Amino acid sequence: MTRHTIDPGWPSFARVTYVPAVATRGGTLVFTSGLNAIDEDGVLQAPGDVVGQARAIYAKLATLLAAAGGSLADSGNPYERAFAWIGRSTPRDAVFAMDAQYITREGEDAQSFRAIAERSVLPDFSKDGGVVTNKPELAAEWFEGQMAQTELSARPDAERVAVLKPLGVNWVVLEREALTGFVCGYANEAVKVCRLP
Repeated sequence: MTRHTIDPGWPSFARVTYVPAVATRGGTLVFTSGLNAIDEDGVLQAPGDVVGQARAIYAKLATLLAAAGGSLADSGNPYERAFAWIGRSTPRDAVFAMDAQYITREGEDAQSFRAIAERSVLPDFSKDGGVVTNKPELAAEWFEGQMAQTELSARPDAERVAVLKPLGVNWVVLEREALTGFVCGYANEAVKVCRLP
């Protein structure tokens, strides 16, 4: 397998003791080193602001991908593409629901909804379930979220609204094949993103 080092054009590139990114498969697969929110001058960006730090890291990732001839929009993962669309196209105060077991779906590939979409979502089974093991006082809220989202794509719209609206949900991510009369602003081969009425 051939590989080549990606030069992101950072002034510090000549000084670093690691390779920030490597491309293989003719440049279609890019591996990055660990990225952080520290700028070229060694200053932490957005101290105490995890969202601001995530934005700084994604900006670095975008630079690396651009240097390799790609972009964040080039993801082949349908979940990642949907979550990115949500981050660009829905209100910042939107609250989402999606199947609580979404992380186990084929092709989902452990994409983190909150990190990519930068939106609120009811608790998921695996990631938030891990939090509950460390913070048992969150168990009731976690369980309520699980029950509200179980088999979400198989439910009729009236039931979705009745269960989700009281929890503050105003958007849903459903499996592509789910039957719904909701207005869905985005769809791909795996999921669709719909607004509750």
